[in-house]
Amino acid sequence: MTMSEKFRRTRRGEIRSSEGFSVRIIGTTGLEHKQGRDVWRLDSEAMTGPGIHVVLYSDRIPDDPRLDRTTVADNIARAFASANWRLDIVP
Repeated sequence: MTMSEKFRRTRRGEIRSSEGFSVRIIGTTGLEHKQGRDVWRLDSEAMTGPGIHVVLYSDRIPDDPRLDRTTVADNIARAFASANWRLDIVP
């Protein structure tokens, strides 16, 4: 992340970063992370209660040669923080 990273939310509920990736919640059991032409659908769980709270299962993030799981998790965490959403990353 650079100090000048900016996020914006689209009407489709996607959070786009100026660093070239986007994150979107897909229903109650998935997140979508896009970077360039690469799209990863990730296992997660939407929690009940006020606001948006999602649990992301880090061991289910593919460790892809184009983008490692630590980077994907960090990207999602920054996107959620920018939207004031709660994210818990668990193994």
